[in-house]
Amino acid sequence: MRLRNPPFTLLLLALMLAAVSPSTFADSSTSPASTAATAQDVQRQTSQAIETLKSYTAAQKDEALASARSMLDRLEARIAKLRDRLAKKGESMSDSAREQMKETLDSLERQRDRVESAYQDLKDSSADAWGDLKQGFVDSYRRLSDAFGNAIERY
Repeated sequence: MRLRNPPFTLLLLALMLAAVSPSTFADSSTSPASTAATAQDVQRQTSQAIETLKSYTAAQKDEALASARSMLDRLEARIAKLRDRLAKKGESMSDSAREQMKETLDSLERQRDRVESAYQDLKDSSADAWGDLKQGFVDSYRRLSDAFGNAIERY
């Protein structure tokens, strides 16, 4: 496979590697200070990834879709880790706190489904609709990432 834009591909690879930080996979013994840092990391990484995605033109659709898929997969993995961590933590929570936690996780899953839908729209888009659909993906991804950051800070 011939790369269309090698410097851009290297930049994308660097962003993807930077997004996988050790704090992303912190365990349930995480202190509040390191949890806040993780939420800040997610926000920073999201901003970087979104800016990269926004720079893609319709002619770079394949690269943009790979970047968008990577962004979504990375956040899905983080949500799964959070769900596992909270399942362990939930054993010691009150019923109302456990119900709130479940509602938060369910909300993240619904928002994740909206981002997946926006990704599919982007994937199926014509060159004429590219800009609007790309912005739709970016907006839905940012909302999901913000909600995830809030969940990390809360739990």
